[in-house]
Amino acid sequence: MPALIVDTDGASDDAAALLMAARSPDLVAVTVTGGVVPLAQAVTNVLVTLAVAGRDDVPVYAGAARSLLGAPFPGAEEVHGAGGLGGHHFEPPARTIEAIPAADALDRLCAAGPTLLVTLGPMTNLAVALARGPGLAARELRVVAMAGSQDAVGNITAVAEYNVACDPEAAAAVLASGLDVTLVGWDVSRRDALIGDAEQARLRSLGSSRASFLVAVNGALDRFCRVEQGLPGYDLPDAAAVAVALYPSIVRRSERLAVVVETSGRWTRGMTVVDHRGVEPATATVVWSIDHDAFVDRLAEALVD
Repeated sequence: MPALIVDTDGASDDAAALLMAARSPDLVAVTVTGGVVPLAQAVTNVLVTLAVAGRDDVPVYAGAARSLLGAPFPGAEEVHGAGGLGGHHFEPPARTIEAIPAADALDRLCAAGPTLLVTLGPMTNLAVALARGPGLAARELRVVAMAGSQDAVGNITAVAEYNVACDPEAAAAVLASGLDVTLVGWDVSRRDALIGDAEQARLRSLGSSRASFLVAVNGALDRFCRVEQGLPGYDLPDAAAVAVALYPSIVRRSERLAVVVETSGRWTRGMTVVDHRGVEPATATVVWSIDHDAFVDRLAEALVD
């Protein structure tokens, strides 16, 4: 198996993804970006989650606090709760993070051999690493990104998904880089990675510290999704991306397609534009659906102490 790196902005759904990734012996690092919460809070949330997972051995690297153009990330604590973990306060673990920036860490770690990078937030760290030279794009690097909403139904604007909209230039650079990129969008999550009443009851019944943590930190997200989005529960887009990366058989349908990111449209900035005509060269594998039951099974397995 390739070395596994997770790049995350430390929100409550990222916690589910990290708990799943932490079960893999191939997890070698976590890189952190700002996004849902400021960078420092995201780092704390990652350290807390890794401690719950029993993976204090995994090094953590801090990265981008702003977008490539210098704009602050918009934040989404109204979705994930104050602090990004459902409004709960957790004492940060005593351990320290690594001294080198996330982009440098990505460059060094990917030089060591085949690498699987799962991005769960704005793709700024990866874009910065790519901008430093052709080396990273030439390596054996596969990227699975929780990015976009390939059916053009957005969750921060009418057509844009949050992670891409935070830094459209970064996402555009990644898709234009020639890397092997797989996109797992919000469209997949809200259909196939929904944690409704039955799924929540199953997770609670596990009785583990990991499951209790996950249920607690996603309480605010559950309320938001039900009230603001009309969903019968909360969805876990980041965990869906990790599941696709680690368990490829979970994918029901995917296509190689040309995908670009709109960076200038008044109404469409941050939109992932999918060309279904087959005229332009493909830039990504677009996942259209995953097996919901298999996803929940994998999530539950990751939460057993």
